Amino acid sequence: MRVIVFTLIHGLLIAGLATPPKHKANFNDFLAAVEKDWDSKQTIEAAYTQTIYSKRLGNRDITKGKILIKKPNKLRWECHTDSTLEIINGKKFIHAKPNKRRGTVAVDIYKDISKRTDMSLLGFLSSKGEFKKHYNIQPVSENSQSVTFKLIPKGTSSEPLVAQIAKESYVLLSLTTDTVDSSSRIDFTDTKANGPLNDKLFEYEPQKNDVVRYM
Repeated sequence: MRVIVFTLIHGLLIAGLATPPKHKANFNDFLAAVEKDWDSKQTIEAAYTQTIYSKRLGNRDITKGKILIKKPNKLRWECHTDSTLEIINGKKFIHAKPNKRRGTVAVDIYKDISKRTDMSLLGFLSSKGEFKKHYNIQPVSENSQSVTFKLIPKGTSSEPLVAQIAKESYVLLSLTTDTVDSSSRIDFTDTKANGPLNDKLFEYEPQKNDVVRYM
């Protein structure tokens, strides 16, 4: 997932969206249903495609992989494009990336995830669905298939998230955001919920060739 750029495409998405929903009451009812459904999902597996756009360089970087979530606060992000692995387990955060030239794996282990400044996406995905408690929420658009809304974090300088949710299944279709330097979008597909996930998937045991830094 490239944790350094946990920032998804907000501006590019909003530019092409339809008119925001007119009936605020309907939007609030939908949001309540999403929260209830989100809380009913104790585990989630999905494939993802992340597109990162560098505003300074004007290029795009596309990666694909798999995400595993076990609530509360366990997340495993496997990037199949470059074999990067990222794990959240409670407050602990692990980022492991192979160095093919040296035949090693660079592993950064953070004992306290709150020391990271770019973790709002991971936190959103692996937490409970108490959206109104942690975000100011604004409707952005809706069509026959989905509803899109902006989540502005309360009491923090983290960038807003834009979530697109399927109307009938309440499945998260995409998350987007935007910063001064870059923007990006993550699309989720083949989502499965409440399947068995071993706790060992959310642990990491350093190997012989790992170069480990404790942060």
